[in-house]
Amino acid sequence: MAEQAPIRQPSRKAPYFLFVVAAVFFFFAAKNYSATQEKIETWQKTEATIVGFEAERATSSKGRQHTRQVYYPLFRFTAADSQVYTVRGSVGSNPPDYQQGETVEVLYSKEAPDEAQINSPKDLYLACGLLAAFGLMSAVFGFVLQRKLRTLQAKASM
Repeated sequence: MAEQAPIRQPSRKAPYFLFVVAAVFFFFAAKNYSATQEKIETWQKTEATIVGFEAERATSSKGRQHTRQVYYPLFRFTAADSQVYTVRGSVGSNPPDYQQGETVEVLYSKEAPDEAQINSPKDLYLACGLLAAFGLMSAVFGFVLQRKLRTLQAKASM
């Protein structure tokens, strides 16, 4: 009878690697949050009108041939210098989050009005939330793996 290869245990360093990954995600989430807070405090606020949508195809990340349309709002506003700007929103959705003709509040920088953002939690905090969620998942996986390694180590020493 052929001998079975011993079951290989995960590296003891793996949980610590996941903790470092989590820390990196949390760092960038905090940095993104800070930048968003600065925008809210320092950028100009004004009303804008949704003038249309820009459709973009989104493909499933699981290798399937499933595609769908994602609609990014196009909004128009007049800056303090009386110049009119039309900007594409940073977050797309299907169905669209807004109606054509709807009025929304936007934030814009006097130095770069073409980088304006709709003043909504989804538009301002989505990236921050995703980074924090990935950090939390990495930390949880690290704790679970660390616990599993301790259990395996305790069984092996019996």
